[in-house]
Amino acid sequence: MIKVIAFDFFDTLVHRNCLPETVLFQWAREMSVKLDFRIPVKVLYEKRKFADLPNNGIEKEECSYSELMDYLYDSICNRIKGISREVFVAESYATELKIELEHLFVDNDNCHLLKKYAEKYPIVLVSDFYCPVNFFCAILKHFDLLKYINKIYVSSEIGKRKSTGNLYEYVIKDLGVCANEVLMIGDNEYSDHKLPRRKGIQTRFRPNRYHVNEYREMNIKYLIKKAYRKNLFTGYSGVVLLFLEKLYKSSIQNKIDKLLFCSREGQNLLYLFNEYQKRLYPHCLVKTEYFYVSRRSTLLPSLAPIEKETFAPIFRQYTELPVFDFLYSIGFSEDEIEKICSTVQITSDLMISDSNDCVVLDLLKKSEYFVTLYNKKRVDEKIKFLSYVKQFIGESKNVYLVDIGWKGTIQDNIKETLGNDYSLCGYYFGLNEYSCSYENNQKQGLIFDTNNRSTNLDVFSYGCIHLERVFAANHGQTIGYSQNRDVIEPVISTRKEDVEIFEYVKDYQRLMNQNIIELMNILSTSKYEVSDWEPAITEAYLSFLMKEVPKKYKVFLDFRKKVRENFGIVSKTKVRVTPFFFKDKEEKKKFFYVDYAYRILDKFHLKLFYPLAWIYCNLAYIIKRFQIKQ
Repeated sequence: MIKVIAFDFFDTLVHRNCLPETVLFQWAREMSVKLDFRIPVKVLYEKRKFADLPNNGIEKEECSYSELMDYLYDSICNRIKGISREVFVAESYATELKIELEHLFVDNDNCHLLKKYAEKYPIVLVSDFYCPVNFFCAILKHFDLLKYINKIYVSSEIGKRKSTGNLYEYVIKDLGVCANEVLMIGDNEYSDHKLPRRKGIQTRFRPNRYHVNEYREMNIKYLIKKAYRKNLFTGYSGVVLLFLEKLYKSSIQNKIDKLLFCSREGQNLLYLFNEYQKRLYPHCLVKTEYFYVSRRSTLLPSLAPIEKETFAPIFRQYTELPVFDFLYSIGFSEDEIEKICSTVQITSDLMISDSNDCVVLDLLKKSEYFVTLYNKKRVDEKIKFLSYVKQFIGESKNVYLVDIGWKGTIQDNIKETLGNDYSLCGYYFGLNEYSCSYENNQKQGLIFDTNNRSTNLDVFSYGCIHLERVFAANHGQTIGYSQNRDVIEPVISTRKEDVEIFEYVKDYQRLMNQNIIELMNILSTSKYEVSDWEPAITEAYLSFLMKEVPKKYKVFLDFRKKVRENFGIVSKTKVRVTPFFFKDKEEKKKFFYVDYAYRILDKFHLKLFYPLAWIYCNLAYIIKRFQIKQ
């Protein structure tokens, strides 16, 4: 005669929509965030998974959750100073419960059986699991099942397991019943059916109908190397994913509340960063905003009164410029430029520079019309831009920017506008030696930084200019700001030429995004971080740059033709630029001029010899790979 009904819990009353291993992966990932990444995800997972607890002379088949967490805390406490044992255990437990609840759903048939039996018999749960009884209580309460359960027996609290049969003996003794007076219902053919039957317990086998595929560790290293063969832009997938991880970690470690992604390259970066957070760290999100800025829109409000202004932000990049380009870059419209030139009696194609003997610049500074208009526009734009920034940061004095790079000119302009009361920090894919950081205006190149000689600098900085085209936006340049009641809105250029490059690359960009998200999804169910594959990413990126990009040089040339400058050289006039733009040749030499391998053959109509170009690029890649490993 049956007196007690015993139910298994996992895969009987409730099911996970993922593997148990996935829950542990996600627990390790979120705990790593809460520890400010002082302990890598992989380390937390492996220490938890393969914990070797001392038995202290006590025969136990399974340790308790508190013992497991104490062991884990003791093994990492020297690296997480400032976090108490109590806080660590509480955070771990809360994270564990939250993740489980997100992945669990009830088995309607078995729960119906539970409710039916509860009308006649006492119901107990018997489970092999590492969490305590109150963990089960929280889940049961969440699904409104707790009221049907009289008692819960968990291996981690009792120290005995179902799988050995010892937990069953404990349950029978504790209930004060005979073995044949207990009916065990569960999904495991051995521990819920065959083994309890040997103990004399009646059983009812309920096979699990919701099987999840067995966990197989994906070879992410292989997928990263394979990515560049899918599509021209997918070669950037690994390095972009590495940038997203570094950006997220920096934000968490520096307690950043909000990141402002600078237009226009920041548009797709913002999308990918939010996808990265959503997929890998959904409970620890950094706030993000799209920030409409450009070199042109931020330069004018940053300028000083005309008698003090040297226009260094322009002339440090361009030795000289036509008057039209100069005035357009500092924020004047075409009509205003025409009137200024007419008033000063100069033509817009005259060259202007910051040299002491520049007659044109002197004429402008002496023109009452130019000076009046300049000062009015400068002050008006400064007031509007300050209000625009405050719409994002409120009363905070800290501004955190994200952009591709390469000098951080926009950040310098913003800092000059905001003044010393504000602190700026910019996170960039890369920075060259012409970028400069100073107190309250810090810049970090997360993938490469020529000022700090970052790891594999040559590889990641090579051909970096292409990334500006890879991250083209679907809107025009920000040319200023307007006030609509109490709200400051950006004024966006409507020139069709500004979005021509986007129309050309959008399909490449979409496929790259899909590939990056695919890698994110794989990472989200693993113990790894992107940085675990940094050597593989570097090697794959080098292979892409030296073997694939040279072959597709015509596409990149077309990209360059579609680009429309909106600052500096805007009138297509040939001007002298600073030496940075001549470094390209030196870089190509370091990479054995592979960019010209196919180009030269095309120039002399020798496509027949393409296999030789392929051999040359592959040999050059092997040599370069050997160099970077030294």
